[in-house]
Amino acid sequence: MTAASPAELMARRIALVEALTALNARQLLHSQTRAGIEVELLSCAEAVESDGETADTRTRRAALEARLARVVALADDCDREQEALAGALSELDRQLAET
Repeated sequence: MTAASPAELMARRIALVEALTALNARQLLHSQTRAGIEVELLSCAEAVESDGETADTRTRRAALEARLARVVALADDCDREQEALAGALSELDRQLAET
């Protein structure tokens, strides 16, 4: 197997940085979505405190908790992908340093 040229390594590095940037953007979106859901959950809890728990508030809270769980799972997936890409980027940087 032939060693990759510095230009090929740089092209791979650019692609990895691009992928990491996209993941960072997705992670930001997940974070903002999570914060919005948490605010809605607080609003739901306040409604329960002031008006008592109703079927509507139970349904709303359950739906919000399900959405929150999905967003947290998506954020966790992003974290794992970011770790893998960061590892690949470190290896690529090591290869570039050897050229």
